[in-house]
Amino acid sequence: MKATPLFAAGALATMASAPLLAALRADWNPSTEPLGTTFGGDAVWDDVSGTLGDQWNPLTAPEVIVRPSPPAGTANVDTGSGLAVLCNGSDHLEMATFGGTPVFAPAIDTGDASVVLLAAPASLTSGRQVLFESGGTDGLSVVLIDSLLTLTVSQVNGTGITMQATVDLTGIWAHPAAFLRITACVDQYPRTGERAAITLDVTNGTNRADASDTTNDANFTSWCGGGLSGLGRQSGGIGGDLGGVVTNLSAGGAFGTFDGVIGRVLVYDNSLCAPPLDPTVTRADKYWWSSSAGWINCGASASTVNGLVVGEMFCTGWVWSSNTGWICLGDGSPLDGIRYSNSGGEDFGVNVIEGHLEGYAWAPTFGWVNFGLNYPPGPDLDVPSVDLLTGKTRGYAWSPNIGWINLGEGFAGAVTDAFAFFDTDGDGISDAWERNRLAAAGMADDLTLVGGADADGDLRSDSDEFNEDSDPFDPGDRFQIVDLLPDTPAAGMTTVDWTSKPSRIYQVFIGDDLTDFNSWTQHGADAVGDPSGTSSAPTPLDPAVKPRDFVRVGARRPLVP
Repeated sequence: MKATPLFAAGALATMASAPLLAALRADWNPSTEPLGTTFGGDAVWDDVSGTLGDQWNPLTAPEVIVRPSPPAGTANVDTGSGLAVLCNGSDHLEMATFGGTPVFAPAIDTGDASVVLLAAPASLTSGRQVLFESGGTDGLSVVLIDSLLTLTVSQVNGTGITMQATVDLTGIWAHPAAFLRITACVDQYPRTGERAAITLDVTNGTNRADASDTTNDANFTSWCGGGLSGLGRQSGGIGGDLGGVVTNLSAGGAFGTFDGVIGRVLVYDNSLCAPPLDPTVTRADKYWWSSSAGWINCGASASTVNGLVVGEMFCTGWVWSSNTGWICLGDGSPLDGIRYSNSGGEDFGVNVIEGHLEGYAWAPTFGWVNFGLNYPPGPDLDVPSVDLLTGKTRGYAWSPNIGWINLGEGFAGAVTDAFAFFDTDGDGISDAWERNRLAAAGMADDLTLVGGADADGDLRSDSDEFNEDSDPFDPGDRFQIVDLLPDTPAAGMTTVDWTSKPSRIYQVFIGDDLTDFNSWTQHGADAVGDPSGTSSAPTPLDPAVKPRDFVRVGARRPLVP
């Protein structure tokens, strides 16, 4: 684990993000990669004034500068090596087509896209500058007008449909050496009745701001540009093409190239800015305790922004201590869309594994918080977890700077109302669960499962297999009763055995009417599945007394009625 992540509190930039659905189309790090490099068969970054494929060395070229050390006590997004590209004068960089196909084009994009920039403006009084532009007649532009950072997405189709989102960087930008993480997203058909939506999210690692806009205009069909995309494009005014469309931006005159520093550019073919999950800790029982930090508020309130979200596979959101500030449990965007790898600063967070909380949280003021991984020698304390039956957190997390954090031992702790999940294709199946099962089966990550379908033909629908946590691609792995064993006659009991998973909750019911399950009664309390794969329960089935009694076992996800 690195002492400082590439983007220490990067979760702020994508606090409202869905899991990483997007394929990375281009990732250009000017600190280490020359222009003309092809990235995974995606695209080529090139100096437009030269020939495509010129091997321009960013470590020696005049456009590259060393990032100064930030003043003491100020926030700064670390780019790693401290080298970046300065788009000065008329120089600008473009992303060339790959295989003759533009990076953004309706033929290969679904209409959703994201651009992530690590950028350090030289000042907030430098006038009108272009940071990024997607190219083509329709397009996306990220521009800076003094302190106002604006994302504009337009379709020039005779109606001039335009969406625009603006964030004021005053209070977020600290000094010329301070990098900002800028996330610009486009969603087509994000919600019923909306043709498209855009989101602009900016953070310096401590503070963040965002803005969004939507259109319901039925004429809006595609925004994708057909030309080259790049940094600091100037042709035609704003962002290359939008000067005649966005009147409130173009009225001030032409835009110049960005005079700050670009530390990294990432382009995705889907949106990283889906609507946030609702907080799951909403009750009065919402606190953790640290002898150094005091009470830590996990709930949704003005002081905690969106609060803690406990998910089926991972956590997201921020918790708050009035003494030490924010703690980020994860940004909701694991790189594999399943769980955080916690192998580096860009993919950290707390995972949920059969109720256990495992991973790393991050506090800008005191660093990493360890949940259940490699604890130092010391007291024999319970590892952090969340009770699958009650939603109560318990155990201890560890910070080398503030010590142990009590999640609920000896007091109420924080209680989650549900285990939340993203379901971007609306089939009732968790995206992360679906991706995990697809990966285990060696299949492509395309969310192919459908709630009412039966991928393995075992007579359990894909939705049933999600609710039961069985493998939808293995007909031999399914939820079923495997044995019914009468005890000794004197006992008057019968033991029922069933296949089980430690991530699911089970209920045993007794009844004699196969036409009315509502008349059946539950026998015993709800129980978490046995890790062995088989659970058992004694039941008052006695053929000698009631020969027509039946037993039924139900499975459900935790905290789902």
